[in-house]
Amino acid sequence: MGCWACNPYCGRCKPPIKRPIQCPVCQKYNFPEISKSEKCLKCGTILPKREETSQTVLCSYSGLFCANPCLKHTIKAKDNILMPCQRNTPPE
Repeated sequence: MGCWACNPYCGRCKPPIKRPIQCPVCQKYNFPEISKSEKCLKCGTILPKREETSQTVLCSYSGLFCANPCLKHTIKAKDNILMPCQRNTPPE
């Protein structure tokens, strides 16, 4: 059974996007990757560090290491034929 609508934070069919960080002072949500700033855009408070949750895994679908995996990395390739993954994020 597939999804009805894509939730970008889900991570089932593609790597999940990072959730915004909430400012502890003014409660505004900030995306430091987009704003290129570690400070809140509304009040200027330094934002708390985001906990990194993704780990590099060996993808069973493509056979490549992926630094930002989706849940496709748990799917075994049919007939042991590895398939290319367009969303593969190679480790640095």
